[in-house]
This record gives sequence, structure tokens and C-alpha cells, in this order.
Amino acid sequence: MSGATAPVVEAAGLVKLFHRRRASLFAPPTPPLRAVDGVSFALAPGRTLALVGESGCGKSTTARMLLLLEQPDGGTLRFDQADILRADAATLRRYRGSVQAVFQDPWSSLNPRMRIGRIIAEPLRLNAGLDARSAASRVATALEEVGLDPASARNFPHEFSGGQRQRIAIARAIVMRPRVVVLDEPVSALDVSVRLQIINLLIEAQRRLGMSYLLISHDLATVRYQADEVAVMYRGRIVEHGDAESVFDTPLHPYTQALLAAARFVRPEDRDNGGATVVADETDGSEQGCRFAGRCPFVRPVCRRVDPDLAQPRPGHAVACHLHNSLGG
Repeated sequence: MSGATAPVVEAAGLVKLFHRRRASLFAPPTPPLRAVDGVSFALAPGRTLALVGESGCGKSTTARMLLLLEQPDGGTLRFDQADILRADAATLRRYRGSVQAVFQDPWSSLNPRMRIGRIIAEPLRLNAGLDARSAASRVATALEEVGLDPASARNFPHEFSGGQRQRIAIARAIVMRPRVVVLDEPVSALDVSVRLQIINLLIEAQRRLGMSYLLISHDLATVRYQADEVAVMYRGRIVEHGDAESVFDTPLHPYTQALLAAARFVRPEDRDNGGATVVADETDGSEQGCRFAGRCPFVRPVCRRVDPDLAQPRPGHAVACHLHNSLGG
């Protein structure tokens, strides 16, 4: 999807299972929930891949596996061609220093008892082993890069606004000069008036430092503004993946059409598109076949029998749908 450039991080067939409690002591075992089921993607240098979908679709769990906060139950995760899931301690240390994160809530992600300078220096202490003077210099530079006074390193998180706290979280992420940053709903907890400022700050930092972003978001307006590629997730699987322009302008999957029809920026004529309307879910997701079959207005018998694989009806645009030829034109 992103050209011939070798990916920085490549995930193949990632699986994450969550085991559920039995209904009672004598009830049969409950099958595990497949929160992420065979997800594959690649992060190219300097580009942004957005994972979008409804709450509970598996996008945040996918991000947590990339950050090694969750251990995959299947699949592979490669960094500069090295298998991170079977890596030695030195490779893991390099990976953790090269992959950082900015989370949704800037208040809960910052320790209220620590001064800002110490918060931003923490990745340096854990991964770079810098002395106090060198770390302080790096912290001052990071604060300037996010538009804050280096003197604010002496302050505590409660002394800043929400937008300023998210700038601090970004400074902590970029102080290590990472190769990859996971952005998990980075502006959804902020006032509308400061969201664009933070998004533009992230875009500028990416241009300057050449980082790759994995953007987790349900805000399609933000995704369209920031992302180079979009992967649409539904019930643990990617159902559509392509260049952002192609996905937004000519969505192939009925679920993607429904998401875009619900967004404010969709053109008025798109609201009459039959693919933009889905019915209530009739299934629990445990049956064979396409996971979207219970809601799809175009469902056919084959959809209930066979779960479609991702296929490319056009260059740079893949979809998991038995009807993609007719839907894609």
C-alpha cells in the first residue's frame, strides 16, 4: 500500500484472544473472544496509517500489541526485519526505545506527582542511559519543539491546560527520536478549539523527524486530514485497507460506506447511497461467514458461509467483501 520502501514495523496475522468466564460452575467452557483475528499491516517510514472502526472492533488492542503491552496469541511482529516476539533483550530494548505512544487522556497518562521535566526524561532514563545534564538538554529541546517554554519543566501537570498536557505527552514521545509513534485517540479528550493545533503539531513533528504513525481513531474527519493510509476494522478483522484518498472517495465495503455516511463531511449526494445504510445486527459474531453479514444490506448466501479474505480490486486498495467487484465499479 505504501510503495517499495521497506516498512519500519510489519505485523502479519496478529491474533489476540480474551478468555471469558463460564456462565456457571457446571456450564461448558465459553469459547475465547477473538478481539483481534489475523490483522496484518505495515508502517512505512514517515507515513501515517489510521485504524478506524466502532468501539470494540480491536483497534486499540492492536495498538497495545504493537507497544508490547499485550502479548499476541498468534502472528508475527517485525521491526527492521527482526522478529520482535522472539527477540533477545538487546533488540527488545532498542524496539521499546524506537516505538513510543501518545494516549487519549493527557491527564491520566501523566504522573501528577512528578515534575514535567522528570516525566519527559523518563524514556531517556529507561532506554538511553543519559546523564542528568544531557537528559535536561534533551528535555528542553523537546519542550521547545512542542511549543512550550523549557522553564515549564519545573512545573507539575495540574498547572497546565488539557492541550498543554497533550503537548507534554507528545514531548515525552518524541524526546527519544522514535521511529514509530502510536497515537491512540490523541485529540478526542481535548476541546474542539485546540484539536487542530495538536494535529498540526503532530504532522509537523512527523515531517521534521521522519516518524511513522499508527493512528487509532473513530473521528473520520481527523483521519482524513492526517492519514496517508486507512485500515477499517470490524470485529477484530481489517475489512478494507487502502490509500486514504481512495478509501474516502470510493469506499468498497458496505461497513466503510456506513461509517462515511455517518460522518459530517460526507457529500450530501452520498447520503442516498444504499450502501450507507445497515440494519441492526442479527448475530453474535460466532457463526461462520462474513462478520458483517448480519448487518449488510447486500448480503448473499455465500456471505453467511464464507468469510472473505482481503483482495485488491484496484491498486493500493484492498477489501474483504464478496461483492467488491460490483460495489467498486
